[in-house]
Amino acid sequence: MTNAAHEEAVLRLAGALGSFWNKRTHVSEGRAWLERALPGRGATPDVRAKALGFAGVLARLQGDYPRAAALGRESLDLRLKSEDKRGIAVALMQLGVLADYRGDPAEAKRLFAEAFAHFQEVGDKWGISSALNNLGEVARGAGDYDAARSFYEKSLSMSREVGNSSGIANAVGNLGAVSLHQGNNIEAATLLRSALISQRRLGDRKNIIGVLGGLAALALVESKLERAARLLGAAEALRERIGVLISPADRVLYEHQVGFARSALSEDAFASAWGEGRTMTMEQAIEYALQEVSSSPQ
Repeated sequence: MTNAAHEEAVLRLAGALGSFWNKRTHVSEGRAWLERALPGRGATPDVRAKALGFAGVLARLQGDYPRAAALGRESLDLRLKSEDKRGIAVALMQLGVLADYRGDPAEAKRLFAEAFAHFQEVGDKWGISSALNNLGEVARGAGDYDAARSFYEKSLSMSREVGNSSGIANAVGNLGAVSLHQGNNIEAATLLRSALISQRRLGDRKNIIGVLGGLAALALVESKLERAARLLGAAEALRERIGVLISPADRVLYEHQVGFARSALSEDAFASAWGEGRTMTMEQAIEYALQEVSSSPQ
């Protein structure tokens, strides 16, 4: 095998594994592989652009925003040169998520809308559903829950149409968060539990943690303060273990939740419940979160 062919094969393999590393949140492992593979220049633009995009996603998950931006822009540049409309849309989505994480929701919204238009042009319903979900995330982060619900419902409908299990689970969980914000606790509980069961089946650790936070919020609303503290402690510890940051749409809510639980409980009660949550494995946290609310211990 020639050197160029070897570089192509390595980058192709790394790019192919990118989705697995992202969904299963093997961030450090995946990023290390991709960063080692990227210096090679023997790969085709399409293969290189795909690997660059996933490397950018993993860098963003670890909070390395400058590196994520550089990788994402290089990926987009290659897609633009090849006039690959679907690839352009994917790169725009990745840069949009990065913009949201960096605290620029207006830029994120612009990039998601542009990506949505490209996905529509090529008839990519999987991409359309993802773009709609991301637009919902921006709206939810801004507190526009009616708009967020509309985006999530459209994303859910499209995901069901094409059998996108991950998209379905994400939209259901996000609708659960919106229901909670809008005061519909019963609907929120049903949706969040359904999303958690689906995310466990899919092995999507990043989104499992997000749903745990949603169920912690529900526990707070229902004055189950120690349950909330356990779930919040578990979510924080799990994020630390897999090395990912909390999403912008969830960050403000999370900080409010922790502050409220800490102030509402005695110092000892909060520390005890928080510590119990932090010692849970992911499976233990899921099982605890799925207990019926009415039987949840205080």
